[in-house]
Amino acid sequence: MHNRCIDASSGASPPAFGEVVVAALRAAALLRLLLLVVVGLAAGLALAGCHRESAPVVTLQALEVGDRACYVVVATDSGKQSLEGDFDLCPDGAREASALIGQRVILTQHKERVQAASCQGNPECDRSDEVDLVVAITPAPN
Repeated sequence: MHNRCIDASSGASPPAFGEVVVAALRAAALLRLLLLVVVGLAAGLALAGCHRESAPVVTLQALEVGDRACYVVVATDSGKQSLEGDFDLCPDGAREASALIGQRVILTQHKERVQAASCQGNPECDRSDEVDLVVAITPAPN
């Protein structure tokens, strides 16, 4: 025989231990979900306040194979610039960008290591420099 206490004021018996555990687990799950929602909203609001500058639009003038990089020649508002780029962007490279010469483009740059300028193109030289290397050239939106 199972002995259950009865609450004299309501006539109802208290919940069984298993029911209490299930209710506690449900409450904990709801709290975790609520926490995830609050954290997600806070992260979204923080990102909404970030203003990421868009990459400048330049005119691609030439791609020239050099000793340590593919030289990406562009025209900017401040004049002509020659930037070091991935060899794959030059003619006959895997991502050749020659078709974009004369067009307005956006350059993507990453910090990369290239052969040091002090090596003067010597393939035996193992020194390197870290540069902002052009790794992608994409047409600018109209």
